[in-house]
Amino acid sequence: ASIDSLTGYADFEGYKLYRSIDGGITWGGNEDKLFDFDGNFVGWIPYAQFDLSSDADINHCIYTSEDCDSDELKRNTSIYGLDPLAPRFSLGINSGIEYSFIDSNVVDGIEYTYTVCAYDIGLEPFSIDYIQDDSTLAYISDTVWADTNPDKFMGPSILNYYDIYGNLIRSSSNPERGYPYLETARGESPLDNNFITVVPGYTASNISFPDENDIEAIFLSDSSNIGTGERSYFIVDREEIASDKLLKYEVKASQGPLAIDGIAVEDPLVYVYEVDSDGSAKYTEDFNASSLTFFQEDSLVNLPGAVIQSSTITVPEYQLVQSLDRWSNMMDGIRFKFNNALPLNPSAPPSFGEYSYAALLNKDGSPIDSLEFIQWFFVDNITIEMTYTNLASYLRRLNFNYEIEFFSEPVGDSISVGAGTMGLPFRITNLYTNKKVGLTCFDMGTNNNPSEGVDKGVGDLSWTRGEEISFTNDTVSIAGEQLVKYNFNLKINYRIPTGKAFNKAWTPTTEYSENDTVFFGEMFWVTSTTSKNIQPSTEFIDENSDGINDNSWRPVYPWRNGIIAEYGPPKFFENGDSWTSDMSVLGSVATVADTTLDTIKVVPNPYIVRSRFNETANSRKIRFTNLPQECRITIFTISGELVKVLNHSSQFDGNEWWNLRTGNNQEVAPGLYIYHVESKNGKEKVGKFAVIR
Repeated sequence: ASIDSLTGYADFEGYKLYRSIDGGITWGGNEDKLFDFDGNFVGWIPYAQFDLSSDADINHCIYTSEDCDSDELKRNTSIYGLDPLAPRFSLGINSGIEYSFIDSNVVDGIEYTYTVCAYDIGLEPFSIDYIQDDSTLAYISDTVWADTNPDKFMGPSILNYYDIYGNLIRSSSNPERGYPYLETARGESPLDNNFITVVPGYTASNISFPDENDIEAIFLSDSSNIGTGERSYFIVDREEIASDKLLKYEVKASQGPLAIDGIAVEDPLVYVYEVDSDGSAKYTEDFNASSLTFFQEDSLVNLPGAVIQSSTITVPEYQLVQSLDRWSNMMDGIRFKFNNALPLNPSAPPSFGEYSYAALLNKDGSPIDSLEFIQWFFVDNITIEMTYTNLASYLRRLNFNYEIEFFSEPVGDSISVGAGTMGLPFRITNLYTNKKVGLTCFDMGTNNNPSEGVDKGVGDLSWTRGEEISFTNDTVSIAGEQLVKYNFNLKINYRIPTGKAFNKAWTPTTEYSENDTVFFGEMFWVTSTTSKNIQPSTEFIDENSDGINDNSWRPVYPWRNGIIAEYGPPKFFENGDSWTSDMSVLGSVATVADTTLDTIKVVPNPYIVRSRFNETANSRKIRFTNLPQECRITIFTISGELVKVLNHSSQFDGNEWWNLRTGNNQEVAPGLYIYHVESKNGKEKVGKFAVIR
């Protein structure tokens, strides 16, 4: 969030992470060293690097790290690749900013040191364009300044290059007067905020953490929630986890002027406050309504968790108020992020691909519990795809589902198509308004391509699988007015069986008998009587004017009559969506059982002196791993002589180090040793290890 003190620009670009195995003396191996053209050592290749994505770069404000207004200056360019003024160093690959990094390339028990460095975009140099004057044939020079340098800041005419120790390597003239990127200093000791030394190991064997993919374990959704966006979190500091807290996360959002009435998703914030077991706020502040203006009272009453009784408004004490779509500050040892399912302010209607079904029901409304049938319906055979019609429909914030009722014959709905009528094998109802949706179809066939002809279902007055249906008459309420809006397009498609039995194509010269099945216009058809020279369709044909349909063909659909599917777009988080977080699940403690101790090990075993396993000439140690939170480790010689007693007590750490010295501070002799581990509740484990010189 810092502002460059020289230029006044908000020029942050990303982070570089460096790793050391010698406490920060070096930050990589020989293959990680960077040299300039003269062979001078100038830096290290980072162990990991994260930079702003292309979109984040383009939309990044010049003068602030916060969101800026539409009329404020932005970078309007993507920053990536090698720095042109310091080409040994990378500005990133548009990876996007991350706030956690899992290093899986580690050896258990080895000490690693990390430092994190932020870096900026540097200062792009100007360029000179030469334009020929047609009348004089002379060239006129024009200075072209980069979008990222709107104040036309001039860099130095001379650039000095230094090595990592601060020694001047060389100087060079810089007629374009730009600046190479700048990077914060690498940390040198634990006293620096961007420096840390860690040892990978095991957590205590009697504690557990939720699977990172089981987000409901830490954010339990309220049953009335609307939003379907992703939630995520990671543990920053286990020591800071408040395991005795029950937290509530609640969304506060407003309704936009174009949104359907009752759908409030604009400017969303997540409010976090502590609650008791009954869900009421644990810590609150009271306000006297009689002393407040109307607007003050209204703003307080509408805060998450606020309660009004008589003239007193009780408001929770909020632990954190957090914007969506970005990582929070650390709170009780974790950081979290709530991502809306779709961006709120796109320049065009976003693509969200295939919908996920909300429910699959029988005609009577009872749920279909057969996972096998659901798999057959949605995954193996039938696909349903809906898309916004345009940006205007997206801005209505259509946070609701539609009911699609399927029929075995085209009797669900009838719609006008040109000069005729098309029967549909489904009916669609808006579940938010409980009103039937008026539909339109242009009869353009399975691929919505009018040039493909009747063989693909074009112009046959029959709904063809994959043929697009438009929700042109969807009645909704906006600002209290009932309006008919065109909200979605719908495609329902299904897989056609293959094989000889399914390849009997319809021909006009063939005479078909009752129950004959043919393939025509990308659909299967069955005839109820003898038929010849009648093209399969759902069109009403009355050859003798007796009012009876002489068209004997009926389409064959793959679904069961009366099946109901509920579909809708991914949902924005709405005002009032909430989740409860029981922090005790992060490191929940279980009673130590006999099996809990089975995984205890000594590392390394055998211990070989001068093995270079994380040791120096004056520091030798081995480690007991997979220990419970509290236990006693007693070490004996093979003859039963007591060597050392270690008392282990740690909330999370399942490791205990031993310096290979006796209780009298004497170095142990080579040989075989027995260890006995006893947990606080009396469970025991006995093992052995060897020390070899």
